[in-house]
Amino acid sequence: MFYTIVQNGKTIIQKTTSRNGKDWSASSTIVSKPPGRGFYTLSGLNIDKHICLLVESTTHSRRHQTLLYCDQGDGTFVPSKNNPVMVDRDWEKKWNTIRYGFHLLPDKGKYIVYHNVLPHLGAESGGQIVRSELNMNLLENSALNLLDN
Repeated sequence: MFYTIVQNGKTIIQKTTSRNGKDWSASSTIVSKPPGRGFYTLSGLNIDKHICLLVESTTHSRRHQTLLYCDQGDGTFVPSKNNPVMVDRDWEKKWNTIRYGFHLLPDKGKYIVYHNVLPHLGAESGGQIVRSELNMNLLENSALNLLDN
């Protein structure tokens, strides 16, 4: 599980693990300065033994985005140059314009993702929970290209 805490006015991303959902390991800090601006939610997964984060945020222009960041092995997370995830298309009035709150579950060599969808910023307008499958080839290629540079 990846989560954030605020310590001395700084947002910190931490990780803890559990085999049964009841007993959890001691938390460890993986990022002391989260990537991105307007940080909102995050999810994490391991790609080629590197921790990668799906960081969901809102830009200064109120554009919603979800980007892939991977650890360079030293605790530094850098964004994928060719973002394999999504940026909202908020000019379209669709029920699934904005996707956030990703929960990733490994399942037989793939990841199933549950997430929330909204027509535009603001939960007060209603939304839905969606189940999808991650395109691991796309994520792995983006992560490996990122880690090679």
